[in-house]
Amino acid sequence: MAGPQNRLMIVAVTLLIPATAWIASASAQSLGDLARSEELRRKAVAPGKVYTNDTLRPAPTTAAPTAPVATAAPATVVTPGAAQLEIPPSAAPPAAADTLKKDEVYWRTRIKADTDAIERAKVLLEALQSRINGLQTDFINRDDPAARASIGAERVRALGELDRIKLEIQQRTKALADIREEARRAGAPSSWYR
Repeated sequence: MAGPQNRLMIVAVTLLIPATAWIASASAQSLGDLARSEELRRKAVAPGKVYTNDTLRPAPTTAAPTAPVATAAPATVVTPGAAQLEIPPSAAPPAAADTLKKDEVYWRTRIKADTDAIERAKVLLEALQSRINGLQTDFINRDDPAARASIGAERVRALGELDRIKLEIQQRTKALADIREEARRAGAPSSWYR
């Protein structure tokens, strides 16, 4: 009782098997050709320079004299809420912080760096607190002991990170107060370090 659908299926299978074998052999041949052409290409490419300990020169033991540093044009710095300030270029990098000219840009840059770090830490603190609150809610609503243990461990890690962030904020706030005190003692106008 072979119906028209069964005959059609037999014909399709009879035609598909040889077609699949032909496609497989054609792709195998092109893969082989591709491998041969890649091998020829690699042989034709000259190898790059190989560095070994023998080809490298030893480092000089005496210090070579350094070339003088060229002076550049003054850089213009724009700070928010302030006029454009020109920073004169230095002929050589300062040896210590004491030799650095402590002008308005210097104080504003130090204050801004710590203020920005405190703001970033506060945003992270808020996000971490939200995460802890979500973990606490999830912990309470779970019945599976394994899931509760996993959530509890993650919550403990988040609480540790929260304490670390709080400590960082305290330290940066103290550092900011120290910078302001240092600026005051250096005689900088208060508008520079507010």
